[in-house]
Amino acid sequence: MPRHVPARQPAKGSAERIRTVIADSQPIVASGVERCLTSNGFEVSGVVSDLHSLTSLVELARPELIVMETTVENRHDQLSAAIGFVQRYGSRVLAFTADISPAGVHAALESGCLGVVPRVASVESFLVGARSVAAGRQHVHPLALTAMLQGAQVTIAGADRLKLSAREFGVLSLVGEGLSNAIIAERLGIAPSTVKTHVERLLRKLAARDRAHAVRNAMRLGLIE
Repeated sequence: MPRHVPARQPAKGSAERIRTVIADSQPIVASGVERCLTSNGFEVSGVVSDLHSLTSLVELARPELIVMETTVENRHDQLSAAIGFVQRYGSRVLAFTADISPAGVHAALESGCLGVVPRVASVESFLVGARSVAAGRQHVHPLALTAMLQGAQVTIAGADRLKLSAREFGVLSLVGEGLSNAIIAERLGIAPSTVKTHVERLLRKLAARDRAHAVRNAMRLGLIE
């Protein structure tokens, strides 16, 4: 259940506090983040543990900032949908995550997070990130930025090694358009079973778990736009 805390009015003469919601499945982490924020000029309007509860609370609290856990448990499409929803209310999202792998950082930014701070960051670094994102500025912690640069080097090398046939490129482009195997087969004049074989090969070559993941990996490699 989401916990909503009615926003307090700032004391006369004091600066307005930044309305914030915390979305984290780990209660101990969420509690520590809440204490850190409330003692440093933020107004925590609520704490939730899942994306569904987050969207409900955002409608009620209208926070300026959301400090969100982004993990592999959150499917990319669900995370993107939730962030797209909260952005309609003017909320900006800071990913506070344990996953600072190249893929994890890229996924957080691709989903719509304005900033990424790892859970191992210092209090000072976390607060810098939170204030920057609340002000509408992108903020990527140095550890996350290093991961992104390392990932870019890997994907460039990977693109050089990745050998796709002309037919596989054609199938990949149509998969990127969201077309089914049957429609791709019709477009290319081949059997649906042949398309299925090409898609299976693409998943292996792109180290992808499904079609959407394959498209994202291909975009990172610059294979499709």
